[in-house]
Amino acid sequence: MLLWNPAFAGLSVVWLIGLSFLFGGLFSIFFALQLRKLHKYSKKLVPNYESAISN
Repeated sequence: MLLWNPAFAGLSVVWLIGLSFLFGGLFSIFFALQLRKLHKYSKKLVPNYESAISN
């Protein structure tokens, strides 16, 4: 396909790279929100975790 229509092949590569960056960014946002939820849950689970670790 690259030999028959190089413009189409070039645009296909650009689109695929763009989509991969888009989905990678969305996944990182989703993962950050899940980590934030886990952090909040861990604070509720052990309210005084700093004093529990030092003792």
